[in-house]
Amino acid sequence: MSEKLRSYSDLGSYICVFAFFDLLIFPRVLFSLLLPLSLILTICQLPWRMKRNELFVTTFFFFIMVISIVYGLLIGNASDTTKNFQRALQLGSVLLYAQLFVDFQLIESALKKVLRLYFIWISVLVILFLVYSDLYVSLISTLYPETLEYLDWNMQTLRIGYAFSDPNSFAYLTCMAIFLTALVEKNKTILNLAWLIAILAVLLSQSRGGLICTVILFFYFVITLQKLSNTIILISLLVIACLAILIKYQDQIEVFYELALSRLESEESVGGGRADKYKYFFKNFNFLPFGVGYGLVKDGEEFRPHSDLIRLGLSYGIFSFPLFYYFIRPKTKEERLLFLLVIVPFLLN
Repeated sequence: MSEKLRSYSDLGSYICVFAFFDLLIFPRVLFSLLLPLSLILTICQLPWRMKRNELFVTTFFFFIMVISIVYGLLIGNASDTTKNFQRALQLGSVLLYAQLFVDFQLIESALKKVLRLYFIWISVLVILFLVYSDLYVSLISTLYPETLEYLDWNMQTLRIGYAFSDPNSFAYLTCMAIFLTALVEKNKTILNLAWLIAILAVLLSQSRGGLICTVILFFYFVITLQKLSNTIILISLLVIACLAILIKYQDQIEVFYELALSRLESEESVGGGRADKYKYFFKNFNFLPFGVGYGLVKDGEEFRPHSDLIRLGLSYGIFSFPLFYYFIRPKTKEERLLFLLVIVPFLLN
């Protein structure tokens, strides 16, 4: 690697560490700037980092998103222009983060500390959520005010969402965090505790996709990498503890079960369950090179696909699939596993 490229790799690596802290711990701490500071730093280093083909693909993707938004306005199908542009910017930010040059050997120690801090913070919030719910609500409202719109509903349905309005996002973020922790954490005790916290957090989020990702991760690291031999014992103890809780708090569990059922029934108000939404997607498959922007409407009502695959196709057209894959395509064994973890929420959420 040339000296010039080496310096860009080092810069991208350190930005990556800051990005993890910025996004995992306080994703809105600098939102007076409208964007996470880590994203601003990422954008600043890209002109010297991006190759010509990457710059072309990124520009073309942004062009398609803008065309889609404009087309949605022209046909009167876009419900909120500001939200359309905001969502396009968010998707674009994902593509920009994917361009970072990262040397994980260089940042492994720092990344390990950030991940430990994340799981300590999450464990505190999980305890507050379970034991001191009023304090949890007050803390989340203060630190992450963007969650206020759905915070009451999440508390009523007993779903922990952390810094997100949608608890599914918290579950997927935790899966990504435990994936990285399993790769870099050498201390087995800390790794085991991180696994227990992650599993409990995902269960409390009630995210089905998050649970699928957790199961995939657990069996991968147990069977393939054999890094979790001691965790099997701890998980067994966790199962026993859960059974004891089920017996002792049977009435509360029944309430929890009824709330989960009501959440499933509420999906009908936003286009039905996942199977119905995929039927609608295939029946109305968008073969155009552009879509109508983020805001989707079905029968005069807002349509929430509950799937990024459906959203991508209907919102930004058929070209969006290969363009998006270009940025997230896996190149190593670890990246293939990470790709699998990305695909699960991509299809289900």
